[in-house]
Amino acid sequence: MATDRAPSAAPAVVLGPLGQADTEQLLRHLLDRSRSPRHLAGRLVPLCGGIPGYAAEYARAVAVDGWPEQGEPPLPRACAVSPPPA
Repeated sequence: MATDRAPSAAPAVVLGPLGQADTEQLLRHLLDRSRSPRHLAGRLVPLCGGIPGYAAEYARAVAVDGWPEQGEPPLPRACAVSPPPA
């Protein structure tokens, strides 16, 4: 059955950041999957800001590059915000 009306847009769902405990649990899971030391989750939590995508990218970066000898791992490229086009 055809209709002349455009489909209505789905309502936007705004999700806040994960809490510290949930972020750490997610990181432990991701680090376990990549066979990285799960104790690093506690050090990564403050870097993720509760954003699940950041947690996934930091866990991936640690799995690929390891933990740096000094400081924290750099912000993964996938998490960097591009400046708006001029």
